Amino acid sequence: MEYDGWSDVLFLSQFVLSCIMGFILMYSTVLCTQYNSALTTTIVGCIKNILITYIGMVFGGDYIFTWTNFIGLNISIAGSLVYSYITFTEEQSSKQSESASKLEIKGKIAV
Repeated sequence: MEYDGWSDVLFLSQFVLSCIMGFILMYSTVLCTQYNSALTTTIVGCIKNILITYIGMVFGGDYIFTWTNFIGLNISIAGSLVYSYITFTEEQSSKQSESASKLEIKGKIAV
């Protein structure tokens, strides 16, 4: 290995910590999908990305404020929220119609 950082203790500790945090993130995503639906995990991920965007704008240090940039980011975030809302409502309505059709079928069989 040719990278000089492998002998640096600070680099190694940050690298190992990054690997552990990445594992915890992936495990929590799988766990969220297991206990909830994949749609819920997607919406939670969307909200997480929105928070990361705004936190990065404030604390990141490399965001250069211009009205064009700020409005563009907000349009993008609004589109993400609208998409999540539409996807969620479509999923809920399909579940309701699916359960209603199952009740109709069970009712006809039972009669």
